[in-house]
Amino acid sequence: MKGKKLLVSLLAVVVLLAVTATPVIAATDTEITGNVPKAIEVIAPAGFAMPSLDPALSPIESTTAKTATVNANHAGWQLTVIGSSSGKMMKSTTPLTNAMLVKGGDQTTYTSLASAVTLESSGTVGGSQTISDITFQQAVEWSDTAGDYSITVTFTASAAP
Repeated sequence: MKGKKLLVSLLAVVVLLAVTATPVIAATDTEITGNVPKAIEVIAPAGFAMPSLDPALSPIESTTAKTATVNANHAGWQLTVIGSSSGKMMKSTTPLTNAMLVKGGDQTTYTSLASAVTLESSGTVGGSQTISDITFQQAVEWSDTAGDYSITVTFTASAAP
């Protein structure tokens, strides 16, 4: 009986070792996917100033040419600029007679801000692209009321048509 117990014990140890000594390794791969969407950002130039809007000096140009920057991860974009209030500088609810004009980038002549003006029509891929020499011009009439005037101009980068 001692021999049988020893044999059963030895058999139990062998089974236990066989179960615990042979690790089962399983591996599986998984794929992680993602999509980089088309993205575009415009950094509008700041700090434009018009010297005195004296009708005797009209038309008046902004004091310094500025640069806009467009960051894009795709080609085929454009940069436009448009003025608020039909492109006219305002003093409260009173507009100047003439719309403000802009030039720069692809636009080499002054054009009214009453509608969107394209400063860059064929943006390229590759990070940052600058649009240089942006200036504004304002004609002032003797009939324009004296006072402080302002205008908001909006720079927009979008897919080119």
